[in-house]
Amino acid sequence: AMAVSVDALRLLERYPGAAAVDPLMQAFDLCADTHVRRPKRPVPAPLDPGNDPEPAGERLYDLVEQEELWEAEALLRGALARGWDRSVVEPWLYRICAQHFMGFGHGLIYLRKIFDLLDAVGWDHAMDVLPAHLLALGSQTREDVLPEWGWFRKRMDAVEPRLEALYQGQAEGGRDLDTPTLVTALTDGTREEAFDAVTTALEAQAPLSAIVNAMSLAASERLLRFNHDIDADRTIQNSWLEVTHTFTFVNALRFAVERYRSPHVLRLLYFAARFINHHKVLDFPPDRRYHDGEATGDVDACRAGIEAGVGSRDAQGALDALGAFLRAGGDTDSLRPFFEDLAIGDVLTRPIHLAHLIKNCTAAFEEHRFLARAGHPEAALPLYAFIRFTASPIQERTVAHRSYEA
Repeated sequence: AMAVSVDALRLLERYPGAAAVDPLMQAFDLCADTHVRRPKRPVPAPLDPGNDPEPAGERLYDLVEQEELWEAEALLRGALARGWDRSVVEPWLYRICAQHFMGFGHGLIYLRKIFDLLDAVGWDHAMDVLPAHLLALGSQTREDVLPEWGWFRKRMDAVEPRLEALYQGQAEGGRDLDTPTLVTALTDGTREEAFDAVTTALEAQAPLSAIVNAMSLAASERLLRFNHDIDADRTIQNSWLEVTHTFTFVNALRFAVERYRSPHVLRLLYFAARFINHHKVLDFPPDRRYHDGEATGDVDACRAGIEAGVGSRDAQGALDALGAFLRAGGDTDSLRPFFEDLAIGDVLTRPIHLAHLIKNCTAAFEEHRFLARAGHPEAALPLYAFIRFTASPIQERTVAHRSYEA
């Protein structure tokens, strides 16, 4: 609901007056779906953080690490009551978020969205949303401490003493990133190769924005390759929701490297590398993957072909039309209203799937814009990925799936 609320606000210019009901109800529906009649939770009284934000932030971090969430929330409430602003509080929360891979990436995704929300509605609302998010961060599963991540922890322990030096290297400048090599390591390499490719990029002093660009391309590739047969296979737990999360996590990472100026942010790069690489087992085999058929046509006909392909769940047709649209010089911004309207137009049923459609729409056009601004030759790949998602079959009802697991 939090993430969808922010994306719904972005649509209000196109939905003036009473029409605003259409986007806003998407967030209301998500809230009501899980929280109707739930009593308001008790909250602690504000705790004085003292006069110095730095030790207060360290104390907050320690409390969350120890899962002393009542006192942690009290401390944050005290800082907000004292009048400490975003410049103080945002790095505290990013530090907590960067320590662990939390809740399948939700911690980072929501953190970016919450500060976007406060930008839109005003810092006066910080007391309402930030302590609640802190409680969520402290309650989410720290996936990196689970047994499967043992190999990751060993590698992370080895690189941890170098994080500050690697981060300082950013200020010195460096050579251009070998983007194709990093993308290949993330999409097709072993888990160790994906991890080490991040270290190699940092050692080369490649800009963090360039590393995120490569990760955006790799996450887009994951969406393009996803074997949608898995989505309906009840013997496999993964679905479209997993691969769409890799994409929105990388989108949130892009904002993290800009907003959180600290060596701790580098851990998030390694989390993203593992996240992207881990899901390669969900790919189509090479002979079933989607491709650009080099179709041609005029812009209006191609736009109609994209919309028709999405409407009929013809992913290859929609992607062929997108390729032709781009080759004809079509303006990608002109595609956005159709997909925004689609995302809130009841094309999906279950709120969780609709939320992912809305969030990925925002992320896809953002990522395309950033890649195009960087002059990347594959800047359209996030749009290909998103359109492939919208034009593919999606298994929404999961009763049989969950019964089988049980």
